[in-house]
Amino acid sequence: KDYFIGGCAAAIYWRLTDQIPMQVDIYTTRRQGKLKILNTRIVFHRTTKNRIEKAATKKIEEHDFRIQNKNDTKKWMKSKE
Repeated sequence: KDYFIGGCAAAIYWRLTDQIPMQVDIYTTRRQGKLKILNTRIVFHRTTKNRIEKAATKKIEEHDFRIQNKNDTKKWMKSKE
């Protein structure tokens, strides 16, 4: 897979914040741009394969997904203060 979920959505996943995001940040090597589904913005950011490999792989039911690792999410939270 060539993406991972980051930003506020990752912070909620790791229980670092209670804030409900209005935007989901997806980091990928390919697509850039924005998409809106209902009231949620999905923003695609370009990143490197190295950062994607550092992301944690998790599973919900039968679906595997990548999410920003907890340490990088903590650094992201500090940068937003």
